[in-house]
Amino acid sequence: MRGDVGPQLLRQAPGGRLWEAELGDSKRDELNLIKPGGNYRWLTCEGACGVAGLTDPKKTWPVADASPSGIAVVDGAVYLAALRGKRLWRVPINADNEDVGDAKAYYVGEYGRLRSITAVPGADELWR
Repeated sequence: MRGDVGPQLLRQAPGGRLWEAELGDSKRDELNLIKPGGNYRWLTCEGACGVAGLTDPKKTWPVADASPSGIAVVDGAVYLAALRGKRLWRVPINADNEDVGDAKAYYVGEYGRLRSITAVPGADELWR
């Protein structure tokens, strides 16, 4: 296994939900909704396992498209900065349930490796 696999960043969404970006070993990077007592498969499998007792991610990407390095939760979405993927991902989240929408990529290759994404303190928007 690579030495940099595993949980990378945690951010809390309005309403108290905790989101986490995770580097995979070689196949899938993940976006997880963290809940008390959840088993998020670290060192067991990458991406969705579909195994009883393990909590599958809410969204996954091939490592070439992601390698998340920054995460922010604003305006009803999780934003992930991607190093290897050289893009910004936006994943809509639902405040009423645990569903997520389709991920959309922005700035693909435009700015190179994106290291961070930051919410404006006290506001529901991203720094630009």
